[in-house]
Amino acid sequence: FKPVLLGTVDPRSQMALWRRVANSQRCVRAGGKHNDLEDVGRDGTHHTFFEMLGSWSFGDYFKVGGASDAGAGLPLHSGRGFRCEEACRMAWSLLTEHYGIPADRLYVSYFGGDAGSGLTADRETRDIWLDLGVPASRVLPFGLKDNFWEMGDTGPCGPCTEIHYDHVGGRHVPALVNAGGPELVEIWNLVFIQYNREADQSLRLLPQFSVDTGMGLERLVGVLQGKRSNYDTDLFTPLLDAIHQRSKAARYSGRMGAAPEAQVDRAYRVVADHVRTLAVCIADGVHPGMSGAELVLRRILRRAVRFCAEVLQAPPGSLASLVPTVAQTLGDIFPELSQEADRVSVGPQEQHVNDVTGSGHQRRGLFQIADIIDENEGHFLSSLRRGSRLIQRTCLQTDGGHFPAAVAWSLHRDLGFPLDLVDLMLEERGVQVDRQELDRLVSHDQKVRGQTNTSSIVVVVWLPVKSCMGGFIVKEPMSVVMSPAQMRAEQQADAQPRLLPDVLTLAALQHTGVPHTDDSPKYCYHLEDGRYVFPACRATVLALYDGRALVPEVGPGQRCGVILDQTCFYSEQGGQSHDRGYLTRDGLWVSQASWETSAESSDVSRCSVPQEVLFSVEAVNRAGGYVVHQVTVLDHLRTGDQVELHLDQVPTEPEPE
Repeated sequence: FKPVLLGTVDPRSQMALWRRVANSQRCVRAGGKHNDLEDVGRDGTHHTFFEMLGSWSFGDYFKVGGASDAGAGLPLHSGRGFRCEEACRMAWSLLTEHYGIPADRLYVSYFGGDAGSGLTADRETRDIWLDLGVPASRVLPFGLKDNFWEMGDTGPCGPCTEIHYDHVGGRHVPALVNAGGPELVEIWNLVFIQYNREADQSLRLLPQFSVDTGMGLERLVGVLQGKRSNYDTDLFTPLLDAIHQRSKAARYSGRMGAAPEAQVDRAYRVVADHVRTLAVCIADGVHPGMSGAELVLRRILRRAVRFCAEVLQAPPGSLASLVPTVAQTLGDIFPELSQEADRVSVGPQEQHVNDVTGSGHQRRGLFQIADIIDENEGHFLSSLRRGSRLIQRTCLQTDGGHFPAAVAWSLHRDLGFPLDLVDLMLEERGVQVDRQELDRLVSHDQKVRGQTNTSSIVVVVWLPVKSCMGGFIVKEPMSVVMSPAQMRAEQQADAQPRLLPDVLTLAALQHTGVPHTDDSPKYCYHLEDGRYVFPACRATVLALYDGRALVPEVGPGQRCGVILDQTCFYSEQGGQSHDRGYLTRDGLWVSQASWETSAESSDVSRCSVPQEVLFSVEAVNRAGGYVVHQVTVLDHLRTGDQVELHLDQVPTEPEPE
């Protein structure tokens, strides 16, 4: 509805005729200004996907007339008549009369003004609530952060008034409003769209004023069913039961907090939330991918895979197997998901008939939801296992200090770990990454790539929504706003000048009998399920070049050129870019007790497991018959070491926008 709000809608279009609209909008919040991704699982009210129950008025709630005197600064609700009061009255009536929510459990907040922005307090809205019978002690002013709603860095915006619900009741606790606690939560937001935030951050009055109200279905259901956590409602309990059936974890018990025993319940909530997001977005044509909204969805999927596999100990394929349960809970409103549930109950022969006759034409694109999730899970699982081992081993070595930024960056760049997932896994171990050094690596990557644009990148994906407008079905955009820093953090680094042996070094290699590199394994691959698969290649380190001379060993943090007896990597030559991937070397043998509990074991020889050391391959070049793999060493690397080479099966990070 943004064109209507801004007054830029084509006057010949049907949209230009709309005055009042009610809809149920599918929303995904996982990036940009409104980002709930990090909060999902930590409490019972945040979600990446939720349904927003909306009611809109485009100029209809305001009288046409001169601006009223609202005091110094920019006026609020100038020219507003009884229609704005009607918005508040309808909201209060629906909650207290039709839904039967006790009025003594509700609080309302309004915009208290902001001197720095030249915005005066919204006393008119305060007076409306008082006239509706809300006690003055429950009508509370707040500033820009809580009660001035903005779509993003730019766009339609305005003061808002919110209705909050106290799950406990029988008390007077205004101090808990907007405090972020689970007991007193916002359930309805009424926004008075009056301004447009310009690129220079100034506010410009819109040609007509509108009202945008939004109430989250999941929170409303929690209130109506008497549940403090949305995950205890019938929107989520079928999913939680299905997760339990597939996992080795104890049944969900709703525990919150940072205690170790609460992490399993947190994983339940994350997986339940994320699989809903995945199913709905994929059904709408947004697939996990390499940029924009697709990249955000891939981050969500990989977080879900990690919690499903490592915390809940569910077998591979469990995440995709939850899709029919999602379809059963949401399919009556979103029929495309119901068709997915129908498909799993149709035999292969019947499905073939449907496809041939055309009766299954809608299903053909939708039955792939589970397959897409399953395929993406398979891509990430091996990297997840390898990265988890690397994190565990590095944490044991840091001994409570900062986690090395180089390792975090390697996890992201080479194994496809979203940086927020790395932070989450370290948080669970009580460790923090060296943020200053990680920011330096990201900044260096930015400089190398020459990306200096400072504006945000906005990717809009159109999702269908259900509307009550005389039968109209409209679509609303889902905007995923990513800053350049976020985008750069999602891109691969190609950061350093090449380390190529000079003529004297090449002569020394030949004099000592180091054979030329056998690169025939690069032709060893096969087609599997429509994808080329490149098997790992075992090799021996024959020589190490530190930029000046051949050396027998390099230590942590050093860059070097690695020459192997054989390689499966294509080198950069003739305008062709080199393959990307990494090397692994079997490292120390760490006790199973250390792996599982970080406690020392008294019998390492009896219960030890190998820990791999990962070396990212930053560049691959040829010199004098030798293939030189440029790496930055995270641990010691010596000539004679046995390594395994891994090619990226699919690109692990996005290309630049």
